[in-house]
Amino acid sequence: MTRPRLEVAEVIRSCRDAFLQQYGASLTPEQRRALDDLTACRTAALGGHVLECPGCGHQEVSYNSCGNRHCPRCQATAAATSSTTAPTPVARRSPSTKASRAESSRASALGPGSVPAVSTAPPSDSWAAEGVPAGAAKPR
Repeated sequence: MTRPRLEVAEVIRSCRDAFLQQYGASLTPEQRRALDDLTACRTAALGGHVLECPGCGHQEVSYNSCGNRHCPRCQATAAATSSTTAPTPVARRSPSTKASRAESSRASALGPGSVPAVSTAPPSDSWAAEGVPAGAAKPR
């Protein structure tokens, strides 16, 4: 991946004084905090740490990030990290038996705000017990 020519923090740093002179009095504390965080992100202002190669001794400085939810650098890192995690399994309702279908009907008849029964068990093959031929398509 190629690095973009300009980063948001660089644009903010170059225009910060003029922006604050014109709009500084009307900024909310949250907006001012976001501006400060984005300006300081991955700079010496937030501190950092030195990485050293044990083989050759080459050192590289890595600055800390601001972690602000409005920061494109921090959110890009968070998005890249979260995309590698496994998805959360979703529980599905399985009307595989007459009893669970009746229970589902009762839950929907209770009205808004009621919580329907949720089954996390895999669907059983109870269609054959209900008289559906083995090769027939199962209704959805």
